[in-house]
Parts: sequence; C-alpha cells; structure tokens
Amino acid sequence: TAVNPIDSTYLIGPPIISGGNNFYTPAVGDRQTHVRSNEPHDDEISVLALEYEHDFGFGDLSVSGSYLDRTLVDYRDSSSPSRLHSRFKNTPLGPWGGVTLSRDDRVTSFQDQGTEQFAFEARLASTLEGRFNYLVGAFYQDLTNNLESIVYQTDAATGGVIPNAITLLEREASVDRKSKALFGELYFNPVDTVELLGGVRWFDQEQDQYSNLIVPFLRSPVIGGAPGVQPSNPQSFDDVTFKGQITWKPLEHV
Repeated sequence: TAVNPIDSTYLIGPPIISGGNNFYTPAVGDRQTHVRSNEPHDDEISVLALEYEHDFGFGDLSVSGSYLDRTLVDYRDSSSPSRLHSRFKNTPLGPWGGVTLSRDDRVTSFQDQGTEQFAFEARLASTLEGRFNYLVGAFYQDLTNNLESIVYQTDAATGGVIPNAITLLEREASVDRKSKALFGELYFNPVDTVELLGGVRWFDQEQDQYSNLIVPFLRSPVIGGAPGVQPSNPQSFDDVTFKGQITWKPLEHV
C-alpha cells in the first residue's frame, strides 16, 4: 500500500491538460493512505522436482528434472492523483479526443502473470584413478511467460471494481522460450598439485512471442495504439563456447 509521509509536488501528464500537470499531495499520518482502490494480491507456486543418481564404478550419473507453475494475480491502484482524470475531462484534445475516463476518477491496474517451466539435465562425471577425468552432459528447458493486463474502474465508496463497467485498457501477451545444450569438460593432472581443464558447450535457443491489444489505453486508438494482434518476431540462435582453466594447489589433498 502506497503512503505519503511528507507533502509532495510532482508533474504528471502532458502540460496541455486543463489546469496544468502540476499536482500537490499532502502528507498523511500513520496507518493512512492515499490509495483509492482495493489492492488484493495472490501468489501461487507449484514445484515438482525429481533427481536420480547412480554410480557406474567408472563414473557417477546424475539426472534431474523439475516443473514449475506460478500464477501471480495483482491489483494496483492507478488513480492517484484522481485529479488528473478530471483535468483530462476538461481538456479539448483535438485529434486525441474521444477518450473514455473512469466514472469516479478511480481505476486499478489488474495483472495476471503466469510462468510455466520444465527443465531437465543429465550429466556423467568420471571417477577414474588415472590423471584424466571427464564430465559430459545435456540440458533442456521450456519456459513460457503469460501476461494479462486490464485497467478497471473502481467504486469511490467501496474501492472495488465496478461490475460490468467498461475497461480502460486490456492486453495480453506471452513469450515462449526453448533452450537446449550439450557440454563436456576434460580434466588432466600432470602432477598431483596441478589440474588442467578444457571444456566446450553448444547451446541453441528459440523464442517466440504473442501480443494482443484488446482495448487501447483510455479506449482511444490514437493514444493507446490500434487494437489487434501484434506481429510476432520469432528468433533463434546457437553458439559454441569454450572454457580453459589451470588450478594449482600448494599442497596435495588441499
């Protein structure tokens, strides 16, 4: 919850609005707020993880997988200062006219954010007694992020969303990202106190996105943009990276 411990003056909105864009908000005391809309918050997370290990004698195998599902629902009051809405009502906007403003000069920004992720990794680390050892592995991840954003009008008396009132902004978007990799490392001990490491990693990533503007900001295509599904821009890239390292231990077994 937002609070104002001191008097504040700030600029919001374009200077062309009626009355100017300079606003003053007085301080409030303890346990008081200038928030005009209710702000419920809900965060749910589900995680499932599995791990398997096995000793083959010549090396240790480790396999792990995880699944994550998170839903975050959040309401944030976006009507402070409400006087900005009133000043917009009294402003001749010319080609930017036709905007729809809230009934009581009070709005809340609703966001429903979802994250779904599946990850898998397998690696085999040798346990040879000679001067050479190695590590090989594979990795895969599928990550999806979703967002639904709506600006609702809220009631001056209750602070809750006004039922069946028109919304002032609606949009939805998602990003899907898939990543995979193969990697390996080789260890060599020329003497007991020195270790040489050389490694290589190949990775590939694909990403796609979706965006749909259902209701433009203030229901004005001139201000908020034309509604509709935005062009997608799929991207993919891959690369190979190398790693080198020298480790020296002043004493054996340290």
